[in-house]
Amino acid sequence: MPGMKALLRALVLVFVATSCFAQDAVRLDQIVQTYVQNKTFMGSVLVARGADVILSKGYGAANLEWDIPNTPSTRFRLGSITKQFTAASILLLEERGKLQLEDPIKTYLADAPAAWDRITIFNLLTHSSGIPNFTSLSDYKTLQLADTPLVKTIAMVRDKPLDFFPGEKMSYSNSGSVNAGYIHMSVPHAAGALYSTTEDLLRWEQGLFGGKVVSSASLQKMMTPFKNDYAFGLVVQTIDGRKVVQHGGGIEGFNTFLAYYPDDRLTVVVLANINGPAPNAIAAKLATVARGGTVQTSAERKEIALPKPTLEKYVGTYEVAPGVNMWVRLQEDHLTTQLAGQPELPIFPESETKFFLKAVDAQIEFVNDVSGEVTRAVLRQNGRDLNAARTSTTIAGAPQHHEITVPVSTLSKYIGTYRLRPNVDLSITLDSNQLMAQMTGQPKFPIFAESATLFFYKVVDATLEFQTDASGTATGVRLRQGPVDDMLPRR
Repeated sequence: MPGMKALLRALVLVFVATSCFAQDAVRLDQIVQTYVQNKTFMGSVLVARGADVILSKGYGAANLEWDIPNTPSTRFRLGSITKQFTAASILLLEERGKLQLEDPIKTYLADAPAAWDRITIFNLLTHSSGIPNFTSLSDYKTLQLADTPLVKTIAMVRDKPLDFFPGEKMSYSNSGSVNAGYIHMSVPHAAGALYSTTEDLLRWEQGLFGGKVVSSASLQKMMTPFKNDYAFGLVVQTIDGRKVVQHGGGIEGFNTFLAYYPDDRLTVVVLANINGPAPNAIAAKLATVARGGTVQTSAERKEIALPKPTLEKYVGTYEVAPGVNMWVRLQEDHLTTQLAGQPELPIFPESETKFFLKAVDAQIEFVNDVSGEVTRAVLRQNGRDLNAARTSTTIAGAPQHHEITVPVSTLSKYIGTYRLRPNVDLSITLDSNQLMAQMTGQPKFPIFAESATLFFYKVVDATLEFQTDASGTATGVRLRQGPVDDMLPRR
């Protein structure tokens, strides 16, 4: 009988665990579906605790034209998740005595400029080299990495001055990983060129954190942050009291996120084949639920009505970072929020001080002092809180545009297609005397003239300035939005 009782207890435990997994899987799927339904996510998702897979599923299409669905075995471009593979490869070389992290990179790049003399392999892996980020250079738009030798990619930055003294600070730069990949010649385009699946990334996490890829000493090095929580191709943080080792990726047509929670042996993989912030937000929510927490999606939040005097007290300018403002406006009977360089979006109250966005999964809570004056706003998104001090009760520093009328004969000279980068074009059309602009894969928006050649969007803080020849016909257009300042030649 004791043996039978032990067997029954084991069966009960298995049943309970299986039931919990099934319940978790349903809730995890519901969370992902909210992003699928609002058309901000297509891709594949995997959540596993140890070797036990809780959710592994594809969403949307891998190929729309051929109606091929995404599945757990669909391959996605990883973007910067590639960097941890590069880091592990370098650490393996160190274990084998082929190099040391303190080695100057000139040991392996003999023709490196003098400015790189103090840069070490460690600096490359921790984004502390000071080498300018090649993907931020204006001529990167014309560079097709798949057809570009490593030597040519490195040449883009070799003669440019360093952004800072090596080791002085951390500034995210794809150039460092490319140089690290050059040191380890078997890692092509080591900043972000790998493909993988959710299933294979689970195997990678199990191997890396299970001691099957690098030694425990090397893994400890790989997981030790240098500055700004950045280690070797990994971001290491404590969120909600738990350590998380993670990295995201973004590359043309793909956004990705991979996270591992060592204390829970929890792996979360979100791979998307459309660009946007959804993978980060999805991963944060999935991890919370898988660890026993609760989350609320935008679709599940309940909007309430607030009187106009209550809404009016939140209007103003809030500083989210030095030189970066968020504006809160009252538009008739509702509030809107706008970050510099981004669209103006409505926010909806769920309490007197808490508001949420429907366009993205984010919330804003306004904080009062003892006198009832609003002093700051807390932005919540992707499991993070960002405090924004209120700097003005008015809309300070917001762009001001004054619309004028331009003859149709002038507008017609701007109609055409302008190249931003390979496979991404800006199309300018004229619809009933209204000039319209449409970027590849995005909706068509009206643009409005403030001079004969300068136009602005109302849906987003961006401008288009047409460059013309002697006849007034456009030869190109300059796009300005936040830090972006790109010249798009007419095709």
